[in-house]
Amino acid sequence: MPALLALIDAWPAPVLPTLRAFAPASTVRWTVQLLDAAAAAGDVDGCAWHHVRADTVAAADGFATVVGTLSAADGRPLAWSEQLVAVFDG
Repeated sequence: MPALLALIDAWPAPVLPTLRAFAPASTVRWTVQLLDAAAAAGDVDGCAWHHVRADTVAAADGFATVVGTLSAADGRPLAWSEQLVAVFDG
C-alpha cells in the first residue's frame, strides 16, 4: 500500500511548470480513492509498468485543483486522487 500511495503522489502539480520562476507550493487537501487495492499492491510489488496522468482542472488566485489517475500497464485504473494545491507566487 505505501508504494501505491507513493506512485499516485509522485508527480509535481501540473500547474507548477507553468510558472515563470520557482515558487513554493503546498498541499491544502489530498484525497485518494483506491479502486483495486489488492490488484494494485500486486502490480506495485511486482515492479510492473504504470501510467500516471495528472490534470489541472481549475486554477485561480493561487490555488489549483489537480485530478490524477494511476493505471496499470493494461489500462486498468488502480487509484484516483484529487489535490488542492496552494501556490505562493508573490
